[in-house]
Amino acid sequence: MAMLIPISRLPKFEKIVIGTTIEIVRTIALEKSVLLKNFIKSFWYFLNGMVKSTKF
Repeated sequence: MAMLIPISRLPKFEKIVIGTTIEIVRTIALEKSVLLKNFIKSFWYFLNGMVKSTKF
């Protein structure tokens, strides 16, 4: 899996987001539990809501 953007060039916040996303994806791949999927789904909706609310 190739990253298109070198992570070192990104701002600190984006590094954290990408790192967290990679960890979450790895966790899903390792243990596909329903509880975990539901948590990530609700977390994803929360994240999307935050992004949409910050756009003007």
